[in-house]
Amino acid sequence: MKRTSNLIQRMRLPAVAGLVLLTMALAGSRAQAKSDPFSHLMIFGDSLSDTGNYFLRSGGTPPAPYADGRFCNGPIWVEYLSTQLAMDYQPADNFAVGGATTGTLNSNDGFAGKQYPGLLDEIATFQASAAISEPERALYVVEAGANDFFVALASQESPQTLIADGVNNTVSAVQRLWASGARLILVMNVPDLGVTPMAKSLGMGPQLTGLCAAYNQVLGQALDNLAEAGIPTIRLDAFRVLSEMANTPAAYGFSNVAVPFLLASAVFILGLRASDNGCARGIGRRGRCAIACCVFSEQGQWKARGKDQWFEWISECESPQAVSPSLAMVRVVGPVSINRYRPPT
Repeated sequence: MKRTSNLIQRMRLPAVAGLVLLTMALAGSRAQAKSDPFSHLMIFGDSLSDTGNYFLRSGGTPPAPYADGRFCNGPIWVEYLSTQLAMDYQPADNFAVGGATTGTLNSNDGFAGKQYPGLLDEIATFQASAAISEPERALYVVEAGANDFFVALASQESPQTLIADGVNNTVSAVQRLWASGARLILVMNVPDLGVTPMAKSLGMGPQLTGLCAAYNQVLGQALDNLAEAGIPTIRLDAFRVLSEMANTPAAYGFSNVAVPFLLASAVFILGLRASDNGCARGIGRRGRCAIACCVFSEQGQWKARGKDQWFEWISECESPQAVSPSLAMVRVVGPVSINRYRPPT
């Protein structure tokens, strides 16, 4: 058993396939044979792992053509992982909610007049729920951090604070799961956000790549420290995987990694609603309010009034403090098509 623990402690997994091989090996090394490698696949995270929790909480967002409440056009990685592990995917074991940060904030807070959980909230909900069978044989997925970047960029939070808070929250999540009986905990680092179409369209690719790399370096060291303290984790290197996909797309079956597959509604992305005067308005985090006034172009796309900005933010609202203009720059992916909320022409 000591050898197995050391193996988990040392692993830096570049892809889900590596996890499958490792977990199968771990399952085969156990004294008692089991038909499944794990008793459960428990999932905590954000939109990358959410298969419908945010959809149910928000009242139907994201809408079609997103697939059945996923932030994707089909099954997501945790569902593929279940299949590769020969396990039946159980939605009740998935606590991930789109927009979750590593703490208690959610980047979608305020949308539809509701508050949504962060990663630590998800784990608290799990801890308060009925105990699962054989918790020591379950695989616990901890995947969060990207939304911390969006929130930090929107609020102009310092990189040092972003990294410190995100890593500390992730460590706390692992410790809480361990205290609840978890022994197989997979932690995904932050993907390389700098290679996304969003970052490239804004000219922020190198900066975001560097910031993600710095975050992951601190996270890796923190997880090493946890392992030395007797809490080992399995590592999934999402940063490396996404970088490889962007740099060698053909090897993964992609022909275009520079243009968004779906031009989503700006109202959906920003959590705003259309008003009678042709502007979109919405309540941001912690009650901060902003109004984005735009005109509708002949091509059917939002066109910003502000020079070199996607939206022009106006602070005259219920709250004296407006959301930073960088929120629009960060959350809007390129030219945005509008379907349900066309302003007056």
